[in-house]
Amino acid sequence: MKENEPKDKQSIKNQRVKSYFIEAAKEIILSEGVENVSVRKVADRAGYTFTTIYNYFKDLNELLQEVKSVMIQDIIVYMQGVDPHKKYELEDIKELNHQYAKYYIEHPNVFTFFYSYSLHPIT
Repeated sequence: MKENEPKDKQSIKNQRVKSYFIEAAKEIILSEGVENVSVRKVADRAGYTFTTIYNYFKDLNELLQEVKSVMIQDIIVYMQGVDPHKKYELEDIKELNHQYAKYYIEHPNVFTFFYSYSLHPIT
């Protein structure tokens, strides 16, 4: 942090740079699959050197944990019409399941990331 720069301004900058890495990793997962995500590839796509990632994330696993959280929010937005207080009939539940499955059909690399790729707990 620069000496004259306020902490909140630095925090905003940190969040912005962090989001660049998250978005870059997300794009790689969507287009190429999680098995093709690397620190160097993410940094290159985000426009930074690979060593910069380590200023924001402990390791690739921590970055992928954050990407997963963002993707969960994407699914929630995708299924935005769901009312948690409504009593659903069987046909409604079938439709919700159809929408959920449709998301993964449209985004097979997300399905693989969520259900086949093992992340380590962050300590």
